[in-house]
Amino acid sequence: MTEYSFLNFAWTNGLRQIPEPLCCDQKNLLSLFTFIDGRKLKKNEVKEEQIKQAVDFINQLNQYKQTKEAATLPMASEACFNFESHIYNAQNRMNRWENLTLTDDIERKAKQFIDKTWAPLWEKLKRILFHKFIQKGLK
Repeated sequence: MTEYSFLNFAWTNGLRQIPEPLCCDQKNLLSLFTFIDGRKLKKNEVKEEQIKQAVDFINQLNQYKQTKEAATLPMASEACFNFESHIYNAQNRMNRWENLTLTDDIERKAKQFIDKTWAPLWEKLKRILFHKFIQKGLK
């Protein structure tokens, strides 16, 4: 219901670049939003105008960050407020793959890719990041 709360907060404060939150059933963990037609942009489609729109959205939203309504918003499920939290969050995602029950060939191929390609890179990256940031006190 975190998403519903956030979008309701943004909509109530006049942001219209988002789906309108229509209703929320907390007991059943369901929310209903209006549909916004669109698609994910490709890398070569992200130009200065799209970046400006994203910055404008963040700036509009931040106008309301000191309100009492903003203070009551729940934290996102994977909210990170320091470097160590980001590492912990990523590691938790990796741990979920280790315990995943594989039910089809696509899942087995994905698991194989993660085990053989991503996991070794992640371990190497963690060592580098730990050395560069955490041990030097840059949290």
